[in-house]
Amino acid sequence: MGDFKKIVNSGEKIGGRNYFSKTGFTDWISENEHLDIGFVGQKFTWMTRKGIFEKIWERLDRALCSMEWTTLFVEGFVRYLPRTSSDHCPIMLILHISHVPRNPFKPFRFEAMRMKHEDFGDLVLLMWAGCGENVMEKVSSLSDKLRVWNRDSFGCLFQNKKRILVRLLGVQRSLGEKFRPSLAKLELKLRKEYNLFIEQEEIF
Repeated sequence: MGDFKKIVNSGEKIGGRNYFSKTGFTDWISENEHLDIGFVGQKFTWMTRKGIFEKIWERLDRALCSMEWTTLFVEGFVRYLPRTSSDHCPIMLILHISHVPRNPFKPFRFEAMRMKHEDFGDLVLLMWAGCGENVMEKVSSLSDKLRVWNRDSFGCLFQNKKRILVRLLGVQRSLGEKFRPSLAKLELKLRKEYNLFIEQEEIF
């Protein structure tokens, strides 16, 4: 799984020279009896960086497997995630999608970025002082209050980042089907917005 730097047919490329010839990569796949396990997401995993209106899109990244692998992981597939800073899409290999446990309860997870918030120290001292005398009750009450504070202080940041990723994936899928300058501009704008959210997380 990864960047093979080759395409297997002309349908895996748009832009640039309209030319494709069978390569040793295609023969290598056949000779070794490999299979492409398929994907979900946008069709093209790589693009050039020659400006907004001059782009080449190709499917260079893929996951290959043997017949034995497909019998072990019947539900296996690859998900192409949105490009955000690299010219390649991140790749996620899903093995057992139906076996992923779904726990409706989300425990509070402490992250170091919270400590960098200017209000964190004073807020914890104030909350701890008002949580009674029992240590276990203090910890439980503090966790509940921090969860609310976390949602109010960071919730919008995380929700906006998630929303940007969803929009970015949709735009990149549309661009893979038909290039439009307006969508190319929107993709660039969304990528900049997403990376700005990442910078804000690092600052916190």
